[in-house]
Amino acid sequence: ILDCTEIKISKPSSLLAQSQCFSSYKNTNTAKGFLGIAPFGAPVLISEPYSGSISDKDITKQSRVLDLFEKGDGCMADKGFDIKDLLTP
Repeated sequence: ILDCTEIKISKPSSLLAQSQCFSSYKNTNTAKGFLGIAPFGAPVLISEPYSGSISDKDITKQSRVLDLFEKGDGCMADKGFDIKDLLTP
């Protein structure tokens, strides 16, 4: 099971940092974390925080978690977690 979660952070003083951390989904500055959970419920991957503007797909690519998958493995994610094209190959 793969998912990302966002938490609100204080507004950075730097304009560049503000733009990198701004989440249009939450309409505020956020940090985003990536989670991988095994079928039996144990967390197997908890990422370092990313800036809130990064997409779920980009976090998935950068985490390299899909390198751990083997042919026939299943992957569950919510409807908005659009990584189907990363799973197909």
